[in-house]
Amino acid sequence: NESNTTIPSLIWDNIWQQRFYEPLFGGAAGIKLNIRLQARTATSGEDSDGDGISDGRDTDRFSLAGDWRRNWVFSNGVIGSLAFLVSADHFNIKQDDNFGDNSRITGVGSVELRWPFAATDRWKGSQVIEPVIQYISAPIKDYGISNEDSTLVEFDEGSLFSIQRFAGYDDRERGDRLNFGISWTRLAPEGWSIHTDIGKVLRPKNYDQFSDASGLAQINSDLLTSTRLSLANGLSVQNRVLLGSNFNIEKNELRLAVEKPKFGLSASYVSLQRDTYEGRAEDVNEIYLASRLNLSDQWTANVNSRFNFEENTPVNTNLNLSYLNECLRFNVAFNRRHTSSVGFDANTDFSLDMELLGFSNGSSRGNA
Repeated sequence: NESNTTIPSLIWDNIWQQRFYEPLFGGAAGIKLNIRLQARTATSGEDSDGDGISDGRDTDRFSLAGDWRRNWVFSNGVIGSLAFLVSADHFNIKQDDNFGDNSRITGVGSVELRWPFAATDRWKGSQVIEPVIQYISAPIKDYGISNEDSTLVEFDEGSLFSIQRFAGYDDRERGDRLNFGISWTRLAPEGWSIHTDIGKVLRPKNYDQFSDASGLAQINSDLLTSTRLSLANGLSVQNRVLLGSNFNIEKNELRLAVEKPKFGLSASYVSLQRDTYEGRAEDVNEIYLASRLNLSDQWTANVNSRFNFEENTPVNTNLNLSYLNECLRFNVAFNRRHTSSVGFDANTDFSLDMELLGFSNGSSRGNA
């Protein structure tokens, strides 16, 4: 029920990036320039639909960022790292009663220590245990800038030691924080492997930047645990859990998959607490099933389905049949939405699409 006039219908985004290895102080450095213009066709400066964004907000943003990182390996095997990130942003916000022009300059510094221990066990498997501790210092000032490109933050093993957890430019993570964790990996000679991460974030105070379901909303984060098991026969199991202060499960994702050259099967179970900031008015408790079958070198069939345990009803079912060669991609799809509980009416739709790969940008080509 959202009008096209209140979402950006014209977007121009330009990114220039350059990396430098072994610069003046050693390590690696980089510089990134981003210019983004976005416009809505609505002209009102008020928020009539209650989404927290002015109906007609138009934004011009200029961002320039530079980073540097260097590692040192000490004689006892400890790996020490220094990293810095400096960014400058200018915002020109129009048709919004709450925001206008604004500029911001921020700097972030990081000190990190890792101590990996490697050994071969009695079964001739290789094991690595790596404790990590990282201190990040950042300014605490809130510049009061509108946030449209950094509203969703995923707290996982990929962002645990990130110097900046927001994916976009509109918001920057504020305040000092201490990130720590430990990982364990075993590589078996039979071809299977297992990897586990455990971590947490500590802060001196809560800066109220993250949503309740992110796992980062409190002064101290939820406890993150993640495990991946990969077998030689193509079977993989992955589980990621965020545990609250009372070790209650805040987020849980479990995925099982089998990948073969001719076919693939996967099943994912996800449990998420409700969070209006992330667009969930109710708790999510769902299972997702996906399958792939290669009918030939060019033809592939996919069947996907999602089931909601909260409502005890299927959410949607999708069937796909695609053809791919070295110059053409053709796809026919059938989708059935079974439920209207997420704000959409139950419906069925078909789609046909064709892509000429010689003119496309970055799409992989198939067999001749």
